[in-house]
Amino acid sequence: MEALLEKSRYVAYVDEDLCIACGTCEERCHFNAITIDETAKVDEDKCFGCGVCVVGCEQGAIRLKAVRPPEHIPP
Repeated sequence: MEALLEKSRYVAYVDEDLCIACGTCEERCHFNAITIDETAKVDEDKCFGCGVCVVGCEQGAIRLKAVRPPEHIPP
């Protein structure tokens, strides 16, 4: 059976110097991949690289990084 959701080429990461642990990213993450301690932490195994957390971060503390090759996404 094919997966209903496929991870993107990307995964979110946190710049701990910019993160103020406001919790917006944790609330926005549909995959429960982000937890808040002193800063946000991303569980890369749960992250689908959708970017919803990036768009919602007013501090610019979360970004996406490529972790899979372009061939990961079929034409």
